[in-house]
Amino acid sequence: MTLNTSVWIERSYDPQRMFRYLQKLIGSENGQWKHVATPGDEHWRPEDLTLWAPSFHNSIGQGFPAILEMTYGLDGYLKNPYPPEEDDDEPDTWPRASFHITWDTTYGYQRTSDNGAGCEDLHAYLIMACAAAARYIGSDWWWQNEFTGETWDGESTEGKAALLKFGNAERGALDCPRVDVAKELSEPKGISS
Repeated sequence: MTLNTSVWIERSYDPQRMFRYLQKLIGSENGQWKHVATPGDEHWRPEDLTLWAPSFHNSIGQGFPAILEMTYGLDGYLKNPYPPEEDDDEPDTWPRASFHITWDTTYGYQRTSDNGAGCEDLHAYLIMACAAAARYIGSDWWWQNEFTGETWDGESTEGKAALLKFGNAERGALDCPRVDVAKELSEPKGISS
């Protein structure tokens, strides 16, 4: 079983730079990854191709602390690939976003140092690093707690409190590479598909 955490960033930005920054957070910048640029070029695609969006993702089985996938909107906002049924009483909680980032880590995950950090702590750190990227580009952002299914406005008092209860970002960051968000998102990065 795995912990899968979602983060949405509203404002559009260079997807290659964003993905490169996210890769560095888990030390996977030299790992294998794939850019899925067209429908049919991937392991999953929705039946309704109007819901399809391009993505970058790390290949699994490389020993990194999390699997990273980032879907992005080509010409604007992403659509929810799992919209509620028309007769469903539940509202569509998919945030209005240009990026959807997911981090997936096994529940049994433990950092290599003796700090006791588990997958919730790692994901709390990764959520905060996504927040730093969103703030850098002047964007709103949201995160989802997989355990409760709740989606939080990341800058709200409630969202910040929920993140503190979710995991310890400081403990989760102890063994992760230090990444300068301004440097990574402001300098052109040579990355090809």
